[in-house]
Amino acid sequence: MIERSEAAGGVIITASHNPIEWNGIKFVRSDGTFFTSVDCNNLFDLADRNKPIKDSKQPGMFFPDQNSILKHSIKIVELSTIDAKAIRDSNFKVVIDAVNGAGSTALPLLLEHLGCDIVKSTVKVMVNSIVARTLARSFRKVKKICY
Repeated sequence: MIERSEAAGGVIITASHNPIEWNGIKFVRSDGTFFTSVDCNNLFDLADRNKPIKDSKQPGMFFPDQNSILKHSIKIVELSTIDAKAIRDSNFKVVIDAVNGAGSTALPLLLEHLGCDIVKSTVKVMVNSIVARTLARSFRKVKKICY
């Protein structure tokens, strides 16, 4: 998305079913790749200097894109490192339990483009509440489907 929009960079806010210490902010470079450790250290050094931030000469732009997940899924399938034909020819059956995260929307779209037979788990998990009982239900469903 960053590269296609010609933005100078981006920020991804993460929060998930994982413990709170795994939530955070990911910084993205203009080429769409994540910051390296050097980039992060430079940013942290700049923040530590506590200098006032200059106002922009003009406001930035906001481009809402309701189809960004679909576009990204298609772009992934088109990567030269993905053998989409081999995946389609394999007739994979895939069970999804994305724990109500971003994968709940993105993964089915990606797998549909790869011709996979998708089985979505109906397990509902509250944020930060993965417990053995919930995982056991997921595993039972996978076992029932696959065996």
